[in-house]
Amino acid sequence: MPGAANTYLVGHAKPAEGTFAAYGELLIDTASPLLFQRTAPVAGGLSSHSIALPNNLALIGKVAYSQVFVLGPTVRATNGLK
Repeated sequence: MPGAANTYLVGHAKPAEGTFAAYGELLIDTASPLLFQRTAPVAGGLSSHSIALPNNLALIGKVAYSQVFVLGPTVRATNGLK
């Protein structure tokens, strides 16, 4: 997106059924527990996010649903990821 300054990555415990808004389709259930969130700058049209996962047996079988939003003159939602 021209003029993009940052991206915002957010992960929740549940997906959404696809709610449409001016910025695109919301594919995460924002009423479910927030598992992680990160902001990263856009440089050269790219943005990179990393999240360290601890070596913890309690995480086996856990699922997160994530979506990235591109922030600039406007906001754009990207595809979701399970």
